[in-house]
Amino acid sequence: KPDEPIRLPTPKLREPFRYTYIEDNPIVEATSPYLLSRGISAATQSLYGVGYDESHRGFTAIPWKSMSGRIASIMYRSTRGKYFFYAENATPIKRLVFGIDIAEETAILVEGVIDAMSWQEAGHSAIAVGGAYLSREQAELIKRSGIRRLYLGGDNDEQGRKLNRQAAEELRGYVELFEVNYGIEKDANDVLRHNGVRELQAIIDRSSPIQTV
Repeated sequence: KPDEPIRLPTPKLREPFRYTYIEDNPIVEATSPYLLSRGISAATQSLYGVGYDESHRGFTAIPWKSMSGRIASIMYRSTRGKYFFYAENATPIKRLVFGIDIAEETAILVEGVIDAMSWQEAGHSAIAVGGAYLSREQAELIKRSGIRRLYLGGDNDEQGRKLNRQAAEELRGYVELFEVNYGIEKDANDVLRHNGVRELQAIIDRSSPIQTV
């Protein structure tokens, strides 16, 4: 009809690297009580395909997907401590960016998956690199994605600030860059648990652009 807006499908970009996919997904999708205790709702967990694996009881299973949305690795996070590991014989995490398959034009870059999910709770698309270092492959994925504005939200410590500086250097000229300031909190999940989604939204509103010259 002439009065209806034209809607174009989002193009699926070609995968830039070779991946080892997990063809038979072992994850039984279910709400993780552990993630609920960290402020991550059932709806957000479902968005990322979170669940459990019968072979690894006591661990929350979190899939890492390629840009096309296929599962390329799985992170197993202990529900009783900070221990975690990744699926064997899967794509190395340095070649993946968590959340890249559903990233929007504006996104926040963080270290860990729980921080990415915390931003999603506040209605903001987020991606995670799995640590305080951005690999060459991860930088290339971000450049090839549909992200146009990126907020650098590494942890509020020296390693997190180092990640932010590195990401700014690698991605300068490819995306519009902003710097996140968590104030007295360590990361996005601490802000979510201590202050709620409104404070995360306020952090974005207060963020300053990074000079690209």
